[in-house]
Amino acid sequence: DYLAIYVRSSRPREIQQQVRETMAAIDRDLPAVEIATVAERFVKDASDIRLLARAASGLGAAALLLAIAGVYSVIAFFVSLRTHEFGIRLAIGAQPGDITRLVALQASKLVGGGLLAGLMLAVPVLILLGKAFPYTSAFDPLGLLIPVTALALTALIAAALPARTAARVDPCTALRSE
Repeated sequence: DYLAIYVRSSRPREIQQQVRETMAAIDRDLPAVEIATVAERFVKDASDIRLLARAASGLGAAALLLAIAGVYSVIAFFVSLRTHEFGIRLAIGAQPGDITRLVALQASKLVGGGLLAGLMLAVPVLILLGKAFPYTSAFDPLGLLIPVTALALTALIAAALPARTAARVDPCTALRSE
């Protein structure tokens, strides 16, 4: 048999002790299986969900790091392919800052389109998550802002570093490398 008693008190520890004493006074052989506060029960019951949330957060962080590495690699690769073009631009009078701005603008367009597409794909997923977990908000602005900002900054850095290198290339060397 099972008996559950719920008591509301501003002093839960004292009530726990009183319950133990009362149970012992009624029957010494009656074991108190679990005497706990609601907060303690909640922590115990939510441990599985917390473990799942931590695992999902870890997988999300790993996916974000892979996405950052991928964005950096792709943009750096495409900039390296255009070294010859940058050499021609420099040879006909472009300034190194022009090359850097050109690459940053093109990378921004590329990443902006990717982020926009990603956000458009994320909305249906967030709606489904909202339906699956009705007591929580699926639209977490911070949870969306951090990856978007990380990917955008990565793209700008990924474009700026190789572009600065390409802008410093001697036009004669760049033209001969082809």
